Amino acid sequence: MVHSLRMKTCFRCNKEKPLDEFYKHSMMADGHLNKCKECAKGDAKKTYEKIQSTPELAIRERKRQRVKESKRRLEGKTKKYKYKKPRNSANVELGNAVRDGRVTRKPCEICGKTKVQGHHEDYSKPLDVVWLCVRHHNDRHIHLRDCKTLGKEPLPIEEFISTIQNNTYD
Repeated sequence: MVHSLRMKTCFRCNKEKPLDEFYKHSMMADGHLNKCKECAKGDAKKTYEKIQSTPELAIRERKRQRVKESKRRLEGKTKKYKYKKPRNSANVELGNAVRDGRVTRKPCEICGKTKVQGHHEDYSKPLDVVWLCVRHHNDRHIHLRDCKTLGKEPLPIEEFISTIQNNTYD
């Protein structure tokens, strides 16, 4: 079997070389860069030396190297993002569970509206929610805030729901 060696001319050194002497580049017509590997390496070296001679660019290059090194060290380690507030991570986890179908939205526990939000009584239990419409969700948080301000114990969620349903909440 005869394998024909395709040739290409480098625009930098004007030498004709086989295709394996050129880096692959998907945007080029023949799939290879128009500059041979040797010329490309030489250009990269000149650019690097230029960067090192300019103080501002040298600082940027050192920072780039540090970032590269830290990424290399972290490779293979999965880093779980930590939210500043527990409610943020609880809301994200609930949103993911709804998206994945592990939790289904239910109508508002008080009025039956279908446009609902999940209310967490305890953020350490992110999938344990009471589904409330925007109005009733806000009412619950106002009640919790008022009780905290007055130094009273808030109503348990079940009692809160029944008092609103019976219109006995003020």
